[in-house]
Amino acid sequence: MNLEKPLTNHIKQLSTNALDFIYKSGAMGIFKKGTKEPIFAKFLECDIQELLTSKSLHQYDQTYDQIVKNLHQSLFPLYMDNLKIQKNNPYSYTARLLNQYIKLIFQNLSQYNLSDQTVEIMNVIHPIISNKFIEQYLPNIKSIAEIDGHEMYYELVENYNNLVEEEHEVINKQLLCMLQGIDV
Repeated sequence: MNLEKPLTNHIKQLSTNALDFIYKSGAMGIFKKGTKEPIFAKFLECDIQELLTSKSLHQYDQTYDQIVKNLHQSLFPLYMDNLKIQKNNPYSYTARLLNQYIKLIFQNLSQYNLSDQTVEIMNVIHPIISNKFIEQYLPNIKSIAEIDGHEMYYELVENYNNLVEEEHEVINKQLLCMLQGIDV
């Protein structure tokens, strides 16, 4: 994956558009009232270009881990108080929102005719996690809140990647096109 640096301005605009979409979809209903501006600011600080220019799955995952941890620390005080979320575990709600954000940016980047790069990037983007998705692909837990860290999260990602690799699976198209994981 090697997106050109001139796309930086496009990524900034696409990032704002992605946040607007996620906000309007209701997925940000897990945050305290009046926190939209700081939430948007924290997401816009994420270096999505670095993710999208990763040269391997390993590099993508390392960069992703760094971004999701930093984002979670920034967002943690903004989550609703009654939400079951751990301060040191970014792999539940924060990961879900970050994955949705990345996927929306990527899908809109495809208008820049990335062809082969599109396939490469799609193969490393993590799934948008929802409770229904978890029930199907990680049956030992029932909700996003039960993802207890890095290992369990990456087990979920690996299960997803295995499904996507199976070309005969009908659900693959739905997995790749999924924009939202809203069922909190």
